[in-house]
Amino acid sequence: MAGNGWARSCWEKSGLSLQVLLILFKSALAPTVALCLLLNDRVAAYYGPVGYITAILSINPVLPQAQFLELMTQQSFGICLATAATLLQLFCVIKARENTSPPLPPPPPNLPPTAALPPVPYNSSAAVVSAVWLVFLVFLVCYVRSARPQLTLACINTVIVVVVTSSIGPTLPNMRAALTFAKQLLVINLTGLALSVAVNLLIWPTTNRGAFKQDLRMWQLCIERCLAARAAVMDELWMQLRAVKETEKEAATTTVPTEGVVDTASPTQELLAVVDRMQTDLLYAKRELSIKKLTANDLSAIRALLYEVLQPVIGLMSGADRVKRLIANVDIQAHSELLLAEHAKATEAQGTLIDILQHSLQILGIAQGSRLDEEATMGGLQSLENRVQILREMRRERIEAWQHEYGSHTDKGSMESEQSLLFVVLDVGFVATYFSPDFD
Repeated sequence: MAGNGWARSCWEKSGLSLQVLLILFKSALAPTVALCLLLNDRVAAYYGPVGYITAILSINPVLPQAQFLELMTQQSFGICLATAATLLQLFCVIKARENTSPPLPPPPPNLPPTAALPPVPYNSSAAVVSAVWLVFLVFLVCYVRSARPQLTLACINTVIVVVVTSSIGPTLPNMRAALTFAKQLLVINLTGLALSVAVNLLIWPTTNRGAFKQDLRMWQLCIERCLAARAAVMDELWMQLRAVKETEKEAATTTVPTEGVVDTASPTQELLAVVDRMQTDLLYAKRELSIKKLTANDLSAIRALLYEVLQPVIGLMSGADRVKRLIANVDIQAHSELLLAEHAKATEAQGTLIDILQHSLQILGIAQGSRLDEEATMGGLQSLENRVQILREMRRERIEAWQHEYGSHTDKGSMESEQSLLFVVLDVGFVATYFSPDFD
């Protein structure tokens, strides 16, 4: 039993999961197949000493299908364009050799196809011409890469073709050998891409729509973690306020230390990382053909709504950090009654927000949950709307009471924002802290 507990603990600390292991297996499968092909004598004889490029170009099968197929199209076009450019380079190299050196002797008659040709003498003119073409082509590829960063992988494949051709070009005796080498290198590159396509489409295929839905689930979890971190900060404050109430006869003032154990930065960083990944997945998810109920416009609308939710949540998390800093050297006993009263309301608002997110994702068929019929769905929506309306009225009453007490005012439309539910969580929890004149 102790051994099983130790193994489980090590597994959890490693951060691995079944999905991660499947991704690692899928990414390693195509290069493994390429290397196994090179173990065959006939394949190795045809591919020659640069056959290892097949394994290098087959390492991208883990991407979702829409993004992967676009990448394969870019890489195929880049490789073919690089082959055409290097053929012109080889023509110039061969002409430089022919104009600066005597003709090479013809190869021996009846030479087997797999036999090695006699070495070609070194020619400085051919090497210089090849180097000039190398600099020009690499500069051109780098310019395209800087102008279009989305073509980075295609540019890398193009540079591989250019570098290999520039290295071997000065050793080629004539254009017949140059054409044979260019064809061989093109087949090597396309074989690597073909292996990658086969693994991507046949072994555990994934779609960008599926990746976008997974991002939505992760987004929901990150939102819940952010709200839980904020609640932990307020719970810590609430517990210390209770201690103040119990011991107010012993100490007239009490301060709260700022060195809390609650980490509010990590959930925020995880949420922002998910949002960045979601933007990329959405771009390709909209291009996929699908017969499901969510169209491309629906996905864009979901993303727009999520961005409206994101800003208040980020403000909420930064507000939790501000609370910890602001209460460092302040008499919290004077505000304990108000903060204790607001704690329960903020917790209720947070629970309502999480329920709304969960219900929305279930209706869209994204989050896991029990299957809801139409009547239950409408009843659940009505219940959530009633809870939201109660929170809105509570928010309005609290802010109007504060305005009346301190003689302030706000625009009437400021409380009717589309994000009012999120601002409920923001305002109710911290209205006493942010608006109190003692914190100026």
